[in-house]
Amino acid sequence: MLREAPKPRDLWTDEDFIAAYGEAAKAAQRSRPVFLGKLQRPHWTDRIPTYLIWCCACQYGPDGGFTVAHEAGYEKRLECSHCRTRYDHLLLSRRAKDAILNPHRHPWLLAFLVLAAILTAIALR
Repeated sequence: MLREAPKPRDLWTDEDFIAAYGEAAKAAQRSRPVFLGKLQRPHWTDRIPTYLIWCCACQYGPDGGFTVAHEAGYEKRLECSHCRTRYDHLLLSRRAKDAILNPHRHPWLLAFLVLAAILTAIALR
């Protein structure tokens, strides 16, 4: 018997992604989006980073709170398609950049920098 080749992820429907990655999206710390890959879906001109978002506020909605989304606009925002809650600030790459640009929002980074400065001063004595 010939086995069919697996369907390319570019051709997966939203339901396929929810079935495959839905539990991972629910289990993600603080509803962090799950990266699905750089996909080129029908009628898109190029490959775009695509994510599966599970929104706790919309969990009783029509799709169970799931949204397959891509970075949109100049700000590359990620948002729930139902309530428009934004999730782009939870991406790991953006959290690191935000921690450097806005240390006042990240007390652990600020504490680490102070500790590093104190240890450097002690070592240079």
